[in-house]
Amino acid sequence: MGQVFGQAANSAAQQVMTRSVGTVMASPTVASTTRSLCGSDTWGVCHNMTAQVLTGFSEEFVRRMTQEDVRMAANAREQAIDSGKTQTWSNAQSGASGTVVSQPAAPRPPAPVKIAAQPGVVGTPPELEAVGEPYVVKGGKPINVRGGPGTTFDVVGSLAPNERIKALAKVKASDWYLVGRGDVAIGYVSGSLMQRADLFAPPAQAPVPQPTTPPANVEQVNVTMSAECYTTTQTVRLGDGTSQEAKVTSCRTPNGWAQV
Repeated sequence: MGQVFGQAANSAAQQVMTRSVGTVMASPTVASTTRSLCGSDTWGVCHNMTAQVLTGFSEEFVRRMTQEDVRMAANAREQAIDSGKTQTWSNAQSGASGTVVSQPAAPRPPAPVKIAAQPGVVGTPPELEAVGEPYVVKGGKPINVRGGPGTTFDVVGSLAPNERIKALAKVKASDWYLVGRGDVAIGYVSGSLMQRADLFAPPAQAPVPQPTTPPANVEQVNVTMSAECYTTTQTVRLGDGTSQEAKVTSCRTPNGWAQV
């Protein structure tokens, strides 16, 4: 890490992301930069959080941050939202440090949202709550994916043990989740059969499933979705002693966090 962003982040402060409900897009330069930090996984939590870390800071300030600075700031921001507690970070190599304070913001009320889905697997669900987080299948055997939030619905697919999947949304007042490969919904899974990826410790010598790709054949489905939101106030001090503060309000979407 430790390489200066330079031209890769040149336009970050001017045009970090273009957003709409349920869709998160990024300029090619920012997408390239976040990919170097987050890997080649689909645009999701890590990419969104990282790009939003750049929002609110001046172009010149961002250009002097290192990749490790941004990675640490992104992790601290995610942890602050997750825990509701103030987070701090410091990079001994660059001398940079930061603080993130997170507070709940007004939630996004239920509203129509279009999502990409494998044809015939989503149905007409009750109200959903946006999640946009990576999950992992628990247990030692495949689990069923169903065409609705309950065991009375038809089985429309399966997931392998330890398979990584995206929890796009949660059915309100239920423990059933609408899950996807990439950002494409493939059906519903009981929350008791999954665990958040950052909390999952795979069994020793557990087989690693082959990487899965989103379905090629998709349709646009209308669902009703609400979302929780948070405002983070982030202060970053660089190794030369200069500092800046940025305040960002973000809400969950099926594809991850999005600035509002």
